[in-house]
Amino acid sequence: MIKHIATASCVALLLASCDSLPFSGDDTETQTNTNQTNSSPVVMDATFTNGQFIASVSDADTPINQLTYTWYVGTEEIGTGSELMLSDVTVALSGTHNVRLVVSDGLNVSIETIHDVNFGSASNTGNTAPTISSANFNQNTKLLTAAAYDKETASSELSYEWSVDSQVIGRGASFNIDNSFVTLNGTKSVLLTVSDGDKTATRPVNNVNFGDDIDPTNAAPTISSATFNNNVLTAIATDDATGVNQLIYVWSVNSVEIGRDRIFNIDNSQVDLTGDQTVTLVVTDQGGKSASTTVVANFGTIVMPAGDESYSSLNDNYAQYDLFEIVNCGVNPTYIYGDYSSVTSASGASFGDTWNHIDSTTGQWAGIAKQPSDYAIATSLSSNAANCNNQSTLNNILVKKFGDWDMQHANGFNIIVPNDPTYADLNMLVMDIFVDSSNSVLPTPAEISATFGSVMSQSDINEMTDGQFHVDVQLTSDNAYSASIDLTLDVATQLDKWIRVEVPVQDMTFWQDVNYNRVGQNWADMKNMTVNTISFVAETKNRLVYRNYNQNGFDANTAPKLFKEQAIQIKYIEIIGSNQTNPTNNAPTVNIGSNQTVNVGQIVSINSNVNDVDGDNLDYQWKINNNNHSTSNNFSDSFDQAGNYDVSLSVFDGTVTTTETITIKVESVGSACAQSGTPVEMYGDLYTDGNKLKGCGGKDVQLRGMSMFWSQWSGQFYNSGVVDTLVDDWKVNAVRAAMGVDADAGYLDGGQAAELANVETMINAALNRGVYVIVDWHTHHGEDANIKSSAITFFEDIARRYGDNPNIIYEIYNEPLDVTWDAVLKPYAEDVIRAIRAIDPDNLIIAGTQNWSQEVDDAGRNPITNYPNIAYTIHFYACTHKDDIRANVQSAIDNNVVVFATEWGMSQANGGTNGTYPNTTNDNTICADETTKWLDLFDANNISWFNWSLIDKEESSAALKPGASVTGGWNPNSDLSPSGQWVRNKLRSY
Repeated sequence: MIKHIATASCVALLLASCDSLPFSGDDTETQTNTNQTNSSPVVMDATFTNGQFIASVSDADTPINQLTYTWYVGTEEIGTGSELMLSDVTVALSGTHNVRLVVSDGLNVSIETIHDVNFGSASNTGNTAPTISSANFNQNTKLLTAAAYDKETASSELSYEWSVDSQVIGRGASFNIDNSFVTLNGTKSVLLTVSDGDKTATRPVNNVNFGDDIDPTNAAPTISSATFNNNVLTAIATDDATGVNQLIYVWSVNSVEIGRDRIFNIDNSQVDLTGDQTVTLVVTDQGGKSASTTVVANFGTIVMPAGDESYSSLNDNYAQYDLFEIVNCGVNPTYIYGDYSSVTSASGASFGDTWNHIDSTTGQWAGIAKQPSDYAIATSLSSNAANCNNQSTLNNILVKKFGDWDMQHANGFNIIVPNDPTYADLNMLVMDIFVDSSNSVLPTPAEISATFGSVMSQSDINEMTDGQFHVDVQLTSDNAYSASIDLTLDVATQLDKWIRVEVPVQDMTFWQDVNYNRVGQNWADMKNMTVNTISFVAETKNRLVYRNYNQNGFDANTAPKLFKEQAIQIKYIEIIGSNQTNPTNNAPTVNIGSNQTVNVGQIVSINSNVNDVDGDNLDYQWKINNNNHSTSNNFSDSFDQAGNYDVSLSVFDGTVTTTETITIKVESVGSACAQSGTPVEMYGDLYTDGNKLKGCGGKDVQLRGMSMFWSQWSGQFYNSGVVDTLVDDWKVNAVRAAMGVDADAGYLDGGQAAELANVETMINAALNRGVYVIVDWHTHHGEDANIKSSAITFFEDIARRYGDNPNIIYEIYNEPLDVTWDAVLKPYAEDVIRAIRAIDPDNLIIAGTQNWSQEVDDAGRNPITNYPNIAYTIHFYACTHKDDIRANVQSAIDNNVVVFATEWGMSQANGGTNGTYPNTTNDNTICADETTKWLDLFDANNISWFNWSLIDKEESSAALKPGASVTGGWNPNSDLSPSGQWVRNKLRSY
């Protein structure tokens, strides 16, 4: 909980984002204006338990019953009193919110915050729709703006959506049409929809001019290829007017979008899919023209039932393989395969020597659904010495009797295993099977009860069925020793399709049949026994049948009869041996040539030269920066982003892998590399190269600029006038938008719309002036689950709307506290980066480091390697942080990572104040000598930096004096603080 003490007159300012809320530096909270003659109330505790808010308060001057208690969410009052039941809250709320308690004695107030109060699901009883008070378009600024209110929902929690012809073009109370999700031109009517989460209101904004078609002669893109390898969809496309990295790539299945980006990993699909799917790729240029193609992708396995066996769906067109395969027919000694020579066709009673259970002449089988011949092997199967293939699928209907009369309770078939292997010789049993539901009969529990209820208990009947298909697969030996697995096939997901089943032999159940009872055995005791056959039998749920023979006056003709009939087809069986090692194996040799230098968008072709003296079958795997790319012999692709890429080929011969790697240096060339102009025109896309930040044509880049203050307490400075002054007068080439996240009135504390608007204003101003902009997730608690998930959602939104602009830099965590890099911060960063990279594959991302972003050396020792273009944060305050912290920077540089100073001040670490909260004053102290040492280090190593901060507070780190203009145009002598004057002069000196 966060405590504040203030005068009663400042309550409104505390609940809104007021610029007088004086948080020192970046970290320390202070509050002034305390009445020195009256003691403030002291909130001893404020809790939310069992649906009730409870406050415990003391006051030296005022009786407790004369204090006033007011509870708020955002700026909305939700109730009063020292105790407040959730059911008495006056505003309709749902989900999780921070609740603020304000206690007043008439002169002073105390404020306490309870974080993450769950208001449950929205009931919306009596909920009214929002009211839109205004919706306008400004042609000069290109801004669509709206104002709305709602009786039950805080204004800050309303959602705003703008659309044209049912297509969403943007979101937010303020939206610049240049950032439209959809390419538009000419004059359109834009529909605004405002929602409170339950009900909506709409208002059109007419005559919105989206400008002329940017390319009236525009041709559609050309798609060179769309491929699928190792779970990755990859597209190569070109366009006459739009750069390759500006094209929009959309992948979909059955008209439902599954993801975007030229290279898309289907593990990140927005839709759950299995098996082979036809994926449609649509590539659209900035002029709205598009081209499409399709590619087949395999989305993997279905859900595996309980047990050691694994199941995976095979191609729906598996029937095209019309030969029953027994691979290699046992020629290779490391594999053992079935021989069907003992399986004969049958008419009525014959299934070889012992499987004569189905007999139409005896009453025990009366009632089976098919004719006896339907239960036989469909075609005579015998080993073919030439190619070991038989000309038919093995078809059979496996029958299980729920009652066992004359010890005849099931049919099935055997497959002889050649070469006399032992269990220890075997590793995996692999089968491709198909259960045909149209020719199968699965009795219901009610039917079983009706048939056997007079002779069996209901509990025993329940053990007979679970509504699923069961196939018992056995490996049998002499003396009735066996190993078996019960394959459970789900009726909802695994019937009427080809399923590959893989069973680890050692994980099967080992047993001996003693008078039709299974006696358990251990693999260790049976491992040296010879395996003779594979058997397939239908089973009940727990292998139970009613075995009462001819008792109770029953005989084979009069006994209760019910049958479980499972039509099964088999195309492929393989038993993989456990000895896979060839002691004479030679590793393959691989040569993929030498390093290359190419331009952005240029096709890179690499022809591999691979040799294997053993003649083994070889598997190829190409990777880019350790990420799987393709499995063909040769490599062909282009790169959208300048930088260095490690391209490797690994070749596996079944035993040994050989890997070769070369480096592809990708450079930006041509008109994108301007020799003069705005910083973005000169440097373009930024990328990391070792410990250096690079730009267009491999130029070294050092960004230098100002960081804004916490957005919720300084939003008045977030405007284009401030950016213009910083660019034109201070000569910055970048700005930092420090969006307050979880502190009072921040993005996650009732201020989402306002803070997003602040950030968007800075982004648009930076885009207009051609400078870079850091979008900073300004928090100290990013690893908290709610804050982390919100960060992912926030950066996904920014990436979708702005990620195509090279100006954008993502700072995903401002200043972590004392949490470790390896265990906390690196996993956090990788999760957020993964979400950004799924949308924006190349813009620079900056990761926060341990202990207020001072221990960058830890990140240098264990950097993020799964994703490209990552830098690491260093923060310092010159009067506090000196040689010891500079040593951390040098360590990271030595470990070849890019260090990026997104925030630094000339003051003490507390922002430059004297005294103890809440009675603090500006200490008017800056440390120019130490600052010079820091910037000399940065200049020598090409480290970018941003001074903290652009605010007019009474603290020495503030760049402006109190009362300075909020729209820029400052007089260097009268409006700037000593820090501001020093930093401005330094920026102008470059």
